[in-house]
Amino acid sequence: MVENASIKIGVDPARGAGIFWLSRGGSPANLLNEFDCGRFIQQSYYGRQDGSDWNGKPWSWNPVQCGSWQNQPARVLECSKKGNCIATQVNPRNWAGQQLCDDVWMRADISLAGKHADLKFTVRYSGCSDNPVRIQELPAVFLSRKLGQLVFYDGPEPWQGKALTTKEPGQVNENYRITENWAAYIDPTTGEGVGIYTPVAQTITCYRVGKDGSAACSDCSYVAPTMRFALQPGFEMSYHCFIMIGTVEEIRKEFSDIRGWALNNRPEMLASAALAGATPAI
Repeated sequence: MVENASIKIGVDPARGAGIFWLSRGGSPANLLNEFDCGRFIQQSYYGRQDGSDWNGKPWSWNPVQCGSWQNQPARVLECSKKGNCIATQVNPRNWAGQQLCDDVWMRADISLAGKHADLKFTVRYSGCSDNPVRIQELPAVFLSRKLGQLVFYDGPEPWQGKALTTKEPGQVNENYRITENWAAYIDPTTGEGVGIYTPVAQTITCYRVGKDGSAACSDCSYVAPTMRFALQPGFEMSYHCFIMIGTVEEIRKEFSDIRGWALNNRPEMLASAALAGATPAI
């Protein structure tokens, strides 16, 4: 775990060193869902049809950072902590096919910066198989279902303080544009929630599992910033994602401040050279 007064974040070395814990500093209430190896905050990519099967459903090649749908864990190569930073490296597992993906390497560099966490994700594919262009999660984010309202901006005037859009996703994937590159799931009873800002992503996919009032551990609210691209032989990519806990107003301001600072000081944090030819998911 790493923690300050605003945010606490932790990884699980037994499940691919995925991010299993997110809360305010000092809080005992985890805002993430960790029901199985497909949940958490983690890297997940899609490729070719490989004949794999997910509980009776045909599936594609899908290296997942934490492990497989039968909860076989990924191979952790590094999980270290220094100060308020965590570094992890893994060989993921194919979600439906179960096998370790020795030809995929994933890295996460997690650090706290005031009110937010900076997550730098890297993936490298050293295999020989061609993979088609697919919708990719940047990253997959699974939250507590009590965070029931999804908020984002999808208009033509980003970062101008214009009115936001609010949705309550159902149990089937819904896709939206995010012209400010962020979305937040908010608990309507408290007005607070979790925001996810991935500067390279212009779209999201989302759904929610379970019924209102349910306490089942399998219930969750899901969102992933998305782009379309292919993991071809030799592909390597890094990108930043920023996580913040707060009200919608606080989240939007923090992400706007991050963007402004990065434009003037670290513009590479808002882009990824490997995704220069990638397209929005919708």
